[in-house]
Amino acid sequence: MSKSKTLKIFESDYYRTYKNLVKLIGLWPHENIHKKRITRFFITVLLTTFMILQGIRLYEELGNDIDVVLELIGSMAYFSGCILKYLTTIKAQAALQFLYEQIQGHWDTITNKRERQILQESASDSQLLSKLYMGAAYVALMVYTTSPVLVPIVLDIALPLNESRRKTFPYFIEYFIDTELYYYQLMVHGTICFTVSVLVYISIDTMYAACCQHLCGLFDIVEHRLKEAVKTNSNRIYLELDRTDILMHKLLNEAITLHQDSIEFAVLIENTYALCYLLVLGLNLAAIVLVAVDIVINLDDMNQIIRLSILYIAFSFHLFFNSVPGQKIHDKSINVMNSAYVYAIHNYCESRYFTEWYNLPLNARKLIQLVMHRSLNPCQFTAGGLFVLNIESFGSVMGLDDGLKTFRNSRTGFIGDFDLAATPTDLLLEIADCPLGEFLRRVDFRLVMK
Repeated sequence: MSKSKTLKIFESDYYRTYKNLVKLIGLWPHENIHKKRITRFFITVLLTTFMILQGIRLYEELGNDIDVVLELIGSMAYFSGCILKYLTTIKAQAALQFLYEQIQGHWDTITNKRERQILQESASDSQLLSKLYMGAAYVALMVYTTSPVLVPIVLDIALPLNESRRKTFPYFIEYFIDTELYYYQLMVHGTICFTVSVLVYISIDTMYAACCQHLCGLFDIVEHRLKEAVKTNSNRIYLELDRTDILMHKLLNEAITLHQDSIEFAVLIENTYALCYLLVLGLNLAAIVLVAVDIVINLDDMNQIIRLSILYIAFSFHLFFNSVPGQKIHDKSINVMNSAYVYAIHNYCESRYFTEWYNLPLNARKLIQLVMHRSLNPCQFTAGGLFVLNIESFGSVMGLDDGLKTFRNSRTGFIGDFDLAATPTDLLLEIADCPLGEFLRRVDFRLVMK
C-alpha cells in the first residue's frame, strides 16, 4: 500500500487544509525528507535569531524603561512558545504519523451509511472555528505589523507636520544597524518572522483540533450504536426473541469495541500533545499577563492601547481555541455514559412497549454496564497533566468562570438543564417531567451500577 493511499482521507475536503498547513512548515510525515529538513532549519533559525535580537534589546533596556521591558518579555514568551511548539511537534512526528493512520483506519472500517454521515458531519464541524481562528490570527498579524507603517503615512496626509514623522517598528529589537536607513528592509524581515510564527501556531493548533473533532465523531457513533441497540430491544415485541437478542448483542459489542478504540485514541492524542501544550500554554499565560500589565501602564497612549489590545485578544483567542476541543471531548464522553441508560428512559417515556432494564437480556445488561463504568471518568485533555484544556479552565484564567460554567451547563444538558457531570443515579432522580414515578418505584436504579 502506497503512502499516498494510506492517508488518502487527508486529501479530502475535511482535512486537506490542515494537511497543507502542516506540510508548509515541514511537519507532514510523508513529505520529502530533504525538503522537510530545509524547511525546519529555516523556520528554527529564523525564529531563534529574531528572539536572540530581542533578548539583546531586553538586556539593554533593563533598569531603563519598564514599559519596553514588559513588552519584550511578552514578545519573547510568544516566540519561545512558538519555537518550543515547533520542536516538540517535530519530536512527536512518529506519534503523529500513527495518529493520522488511526484516523485513516477509522474512515476505512466505518462503512455504515449513517455512521459515515456522522463522521462527515463531525469533521465539518471543526472547520468553522478553525477558519475563524486562522482569519483572526492573520487579521491581527496584518494590523499589528502594518500599523507603524500606514498610520504615519495617513497622518502625514491628514495632519501634516513640518517634518516627516519618525518611522517606528511594531516591536522592540536590536538590529545593530541604522534602522532609519534600512527601515523597510528590516520591516520585511520582522513581518516574515511574525508571519512564520503565526503559521506555526495555526498549523499545529488546527490539526490538533481536527484530531479532537474526529474523536468527537467516534463518540457520536458509539452513542448512535447504543441508541440502535436499545431500539432493537424496544421492538422485540414485533420480532422473534432470539433474533432480536442476537442483533442487539451484535450492536452492543460493536459499540463497546469502538468505545474502547475511542478511549485509546484519546490517550494517544493526550500523550502526543501533552508536552507541547504544557510548555506553550504556560508561556501563553505569561504573555497574557504581561500584555495586560502593559495596557494598564499605557492607558494615556491610545496608539499603544490599540496595538497591545490586539495582542491581548490574539493571545486570549489562542487559549480559547485550544480549550474548545478538550471541552467537546469531555461533553461527548459524558454523553456516551448517558446513552447507556437515558435512551432507555426516553423510550419508556414515549412508548408503552418499552422493556424495562431488568427485562433486558443479561448479556446486554453486562455490556451496557461496561460502557457506563468506563464513562464514569470522562475523557479530558490536559497540558502535561497540570492544566485541564476546557472552557471552565479558560474562564478561570480569564476571570469568566461563573458565566462560562452557566453557559456550558445550559448547552450540554441532555434532558432539560441537567448537569452531565452528575452520577447516573442523580440524573435519573432529578427527572421530573417524564412519567417515571411508577417505574422508579418498581426498580431502584442504584442496582444498575452494581
